[in-house]
Amino acid sequence: MTINIRIEEISQIDKDIYDLLLLGDSSQEMLNDYINRSQKHVAKISEEIVGIIVIINTRPKTLEIVNIAVREEFQNKGIGKQLIKFVINMARAGKNEILAIGT
Repeated sequence: MTINIRIEEISQIDKDIYDLLLLGDSSQEMLNDYINRSQKHVAKISEEIVGIIVIINTRPKTLEIVNIAVREEFQNKGIGKQLIKFVINMARAGKNEILAIGT
């Protein structure tokens, strides 16, 4: 069963979002290294944040997914798949040639 979500970019990271990011990357050191130089997009159902995907530009024409996480109670409902499709479409629109996954 796929749940419809709304995806939007965020710039601020609060404790709840940070905790969500730790589901996708248990290394606080790595998370702190890339979080300020990344683009962050959250998945929302109504106004509730249920997932997040984080990308960085690593080289010209290259995007890398460095973190993806979905709250446990919303896993296995297609939310992660929708987040990845969103980034694939964003990469294509930006004329990127490579989409790497490093999570």
